Amino acid sequence: METMDFFSTSPHMRGLRGDTFPPFYILVDDMDPTECEMRLVLEDQSIPGGAVLIKSCDHFTATSGDKGFRVQLDSTETALLCGVYNAHFILTDDNELEYRKLVGVIEVVATPGEVP
Repeated sequence: METMDFFSTSPHMRGLRGDTFPPFYILVDDMDPTECEMRLVLEDQSIPGGAVLIKSCDHFTATSGDKGFRVQLDSTETALLCGVYNAHFILTDDNELEYRKLVGVIEVVATPGEVP
């Protein structure tokens, strides 16, 4: 029997520890994103079920009129990470129902320490 996923996956992402990553944009089709909230939860793949970082996403409206959420990991946040993480994008609607429809993998590669 074929498996049917109730979620989508993003491409595998990889960046350097201590770098500011480009923003992630998540479009929302079936509901008004201004009436919802979204957060990014990073889960260390070596410790399933545990969140190592939780970050709220901001609303955005593109020039095309598309609406959704935006989140960016800055250098302060990525400096605390090293390894492979599942990235869960979790939307909460105005009825407090959660929608976990997008998951991806973010790999944070170690960088050398700098000597002052």
